Amino acid sequence: MKHIGNTILICIAAIILFSCNNSGKELIEHCKAMDNLCPMALGDFLSVNSVNYSNGEVVFTYSVNNQAFNFDAIRANETTFHNNMLSTYANNTNDSFKKLINAIIKAKANFNLIFKSTDNNDSYTCRFTYDELKSAMGKNNPNVEDKVQAIIDNTKLQLPSQVAEGITITDVAIENNCFTYYCKCDENMYSIETLQANADASKKIIMESTINNNDAILKDLVATLIQSNLGMAYKYVGSKSGKTCTITIDAAELKSCVEHSKLQYRNIH
Repeated sequence: MKHIGNTILICIAAIILFSCNNSGKELIEHCKAMDNLCPMALGDFLSVNSVNYSNGEVVFTYSVNNQAFNFDAIRANETTFHNNMLSTYANNTNDSFKKLINAIIKAKANFNLIFKSTDNNDSYTCRFTYDELKSAMGKNNPNVEDKVQAIIDNTKLQLPSQVAEGITITDVAIENNCFTYYCKCDENMYSIETLQANADASKKIIMESTINNNDAILKDLVATLIQSNLGMAYKYVGSKSGKTCTITIDAAELKSCVEHSKLQYRNIH
């Protein structure tokens, strides 16, 4: 609110009331606009079902597949999940989302994320108070190294995760300048030697599926890796032999692939 100097008390009260009403109205409009876009798919396993504002509480309701959201692991690591999500939401660079967060703070509202399982009746709520949001917004944006670490921490909360029959991601870490997924392979179904012999073909498929995937979380990961000059890798480990096969997309390849994809999009449109 603008500085109003020596204006008499009644005018101050009127201006404050007007300001609060405008803040609430602005927030209602932002929430309605986002709710009209729902359901919004954020990849194969996550979607936003509704966005509501009532009694000082903004509520985002998500539908999430248990394969992508490990409810028990999140509950066991609530503080880590809460802090990482707070940083992610408070520093989101999307213009529409930034306007929403600013409107929430302006209205002195709280922000709730409700995750509901599509597989059962399980649900989890992550709540950020007005004070928490304001404090997080007041800090400098996290540097890229911190953002990578936050992604690693959040991903670890979801592990182990079966991504295909016989293949389970067991861990993630930075190895050899790559964000590396460690994948346990059931050797009753897969041969590490065969994976190694077809590494080039597999790499091409992974690159195409990664770049063309509409998953918002994956897109954010790729953008962050490029900022960090990091590549992406998948390290397959045999369940019996312990043999490994690593498929690597180095930083230069990842950046080139994304730039090529953007060029194709511009040429089409």
